[in-house]
Amino acid sequence: LITLRDQEAGASEWNIENGREADGILGFYNGGTKMVINSSGNVGIGTTGPLTLLHLEQSATGVSGPRIYLENTGVAAVNSATDISFGNSPAFSPTVYSGRIQSIMTNATNLASDMALSVYNGTANVEGIRIKSDGNVGIGTTGPNSKLDVSGALNVTSNAAFGSYLHI
Repeated sequence: LITLRDQEAGASEWNIENGREADGILGFYNGGTKMVINSSGNVGIGTTGPLTLLHLEQSATGVSGPRIYLENTGVAAVNSATDISFGNSPAFSPTVYSGRIQSIMTNATNLASDMALSVYNGTANVEGIRIKSDGNVGIGTTGPNSKLDVSGALNVTSNAAFGSYLHI
């Protein structure tokens, strides 16, 4: 047991313990379990029984549940990005990924940003979908000029209904 205590009266106390919940669990406690690392190396935040490499759990009412917040605290610059990258093989790296979700700053003054979804097509990383800060969505284009802008062939295999008109 390691206890970290602030010397001020009434201050918080943190305990770091091995085996409090079960054998092989390293836990961090402050008036309840805050984080554990189990014998498999799984990390649990808000849970004492993490089921995956990272398991977040929060008991919330209303519409807010667990959140992950990524922040770039550097100087705001156009084309700066924060992303989540996925690699499905050891061949992938932070620059060659199997998939990526990215927030890209498009205006350093008002901090407007686009969202982009990219995938690896077998030879290169390719952006497939972009949602602009104005709400326009592009498939196959990084600069959609309409609510839906598709660059390439469009295939509809079922009925299509249009509330106004279709301009081709």
